[in-house]
Amino acid sequence: MKRSLTVLAAFALGAGVVVAAAATYYLLPAPAGDLASAPDETEYPISLIDFADQRVLALAPVFSDEVELRTTATGVVTWSACTGGKELVAGEPAFRVDGAPVLSLPADMPFYRNLGWGDEGTDVDSLRRALVALGYGVADSGAFGDDVHDALSEIQERHGLTPRDGAFHLTDFIWLPTGSPTIATCDVKVGQTYLAGEIFATTATALTSLSVISDSNQAILPGERAIEVFGVDTTIPESG
Repeated sequence: MKRSLTVLAAFALGAGVVVAAAATYYLLPAPAGDLASAPDETEYPISLIDFADQRVLALAPVFSDEVELRTTATGVVTWSACTGGKELVAGEPAFRVDGAPVLSLPADMPFYRNLGWGDEGTDVDSLRRALVALGYGVADSGAFGDDVHDALSEIQERHGLTPRDGAFHLTDFIWLPTGSPTIATCDVKVGQTYLAGEIFATTATALTSLSVISDSNQAILPGERAIEVFGVDTTIPESG
């Protein structure tokens, strides 16, 4: 009987210790600072990191053809703006023949005839676009009308061209391909006699496009590629 009481007393004492420890755990203030338990996170930040897949690619270049510049003017060359390695300024004199200026006119097609009121055609549309590029407020297509007449009259007045009739005279202009081409060679010197149709100057070839040469050994991620060519930064589309 005494032994049973001793066991029961020991059990009761042990149970009391457990209850007291549990009560103390729940009654104590929650730990703070470094001892605090991490909260349950339900949102996680996502960081975007640019991946530069830099590599050397083989590119296939395409160059423009050289173009021989000619005009229908005739006479002694009294002044020239032609210099190898430089560009002729659009809308400004390329050279002077018998003192009269011959203006540089970049356009998407060469001119082959004089143009005046009511004329229509692809050359008239080309003249319109050339005038737009020079900053004149004309429509980019349509027959030769008041807007073209007024723009040409202003050009004639500004540069002292004759006649000042608002018409387009081939002798007043020398056609250049669009894109401000660089001059490679100047074929006519000051003091020489220039005959209509002779070569005045020749443009240099220019890089017009680049395409990626496909290499089956290189796995390239889809999308545009930022490239640097000859120190120039540009973008090649996914098509290459």
